[in-house]
Amino acid sequence: MISIIVPVYKAENFISACIESILSQTYTDFELLLVEDGSPDKSGLICDKYAANSDNILVIHQENQGASMARKVGVQKSQGEWIAFVDSDDTIPSDALENLIGSADDSIDIVLGWIGESKPMENILSIEEYRRRNIGRYGLHVGPVAHLYRKCLFNEFVFDIPREINMGEDMLMNIRLSFNTEKPVRIVHKEVYNYYIENVNNTTNSFRLSLDYESQMQKMRLLSIPKQYHSNYMNDMIGIRIYDLMRYLDNHPFSISWHKSEFYIELACDIDNYGYQTTRANLLILKSHNLFIQFLMVSYKKLRKIFQK
Repeated sequence: MISIIVPVYKAENFISACIESILSQTYTDFELLLVEDGSPDKSGLICDKYAANSDNILVIHQENQGASMARKVGVQKSQGEWIAFVDSDDTIPSDALENLIGSADDSIDIVLGWIGESKPMENILSIEEYRRRNIGRYGLHVGPVAHLYRKCLFNEFVFDIPREINMGEDMLMNIRLSFNTEKPVRIVHKEVYNYYIENVNNTTNSFRLSLDYESQMQKMRLLSIPKQYHSNYMNDMIGIRIYDLMRYLDNHPFSISWHKSEFYIELACDIDNYGYQTTRANLLILKSHNLFIQFLMVSYKKLRKIFQK
């Protein structure tokens, strides 16, 4: 019924705990596909040992191609009606699959459970709202883990993400999947995933924000959303870019070149064209281009966050 796909790369210190958590599931109608993505450590050997002792584990060894391609190969080799993803440095609670598949029926193609602080309280999200929250990165977990997806949603385009997009590719994949269905998304009000951000090799921890990268991400967002829907979700795309710009300025309060970047020029154009309304503080920074005002406003925002805590 369920195919669980785990991309495996440099995971020798984590993969055993990951596999054990999957094999300990109360729901047992699943296959586990471990896609060893050319890992230089002992991850592949560990996977092979588990497969030798379990009939429902398939290990796929390939040259390193990145997480998206590893997931693609896993989906292609899978036999389940539903697809679940787990990262090799994470685990899932013993009742995760039971809770997810227990909420699956013919009326939906995507099931989403709770993970960490992402705990949407709705029972059902319209597909439009689910898309909006993925595009704007708010209100739910935008990566592929903690989900069940009906296998029929996957096509070549879902995984066609350049390898240099190594932060945010999960969100792009989810956006593309969401436009392959018109059915609503069901929410499971239980923790279905254990996410370990302590892993120092985790891309999230090593990523350094840059406006050039965020400009590239916006191009990929536009490519991921069918053109006829661009205007429907432009406010969400503007909002997340303003948020990323402010994050950048938090770390670079004396930057004087950002307003000449492609990222800002396109953002300012979209704000004007779509009449986007933002806060006065953000608007002052966006429009003034004055280093002194920029520094004051960034400092003011940081102080507010400190006192609010």
